[in-house]
Amino acid sequence: MTTTVFVVGAGASVPFGLPTSSGLKTMIISNPPATHPEFLSEQLRLGNDISMAAQLGWCPAKFADELVKSGPATFDSWLESHQVRWGQVYGAYAIASTLFPLEMVLINDNPRLSGDWHAWLFQQLKQG
Repeated sequence: MTTTVFVVGAGASVPFGLPTSSGLKTMIISNPPATHPEFLSEQLRLGNDISMAAQLGWCPAKFADELVKSGPATFDSWLESHQVRWGQVYGAYAIASTLFPLEMVLINDNPRLSGDWHAWLFQQLKQG
């Protein structure tokens, strides 16, 4: 019996309208998302000191500038090694708020996805 193993990276979703890791980094650099009031209130609820972050100059533009200076590092590795909690929290927010609209287009354009496009993608790969 032959076993097939799929090793899938970010590139597998490119034909479906989602960016590669480097493409996501470029999208966030060129258009860093504004910090939505609900995001900020949730950070306060979680105990993250956003006033300190504001005093230190953390804002989407500064985040994008630091991301540019990270060079070829992947977005995930840069976030993981980031020394400032605000940078890590905003980075996760930036990823989610950049990918969410793209995923919604994918789901809305293809009713067969039923909200789980990863399972749908796996089936597409499995079928060849």
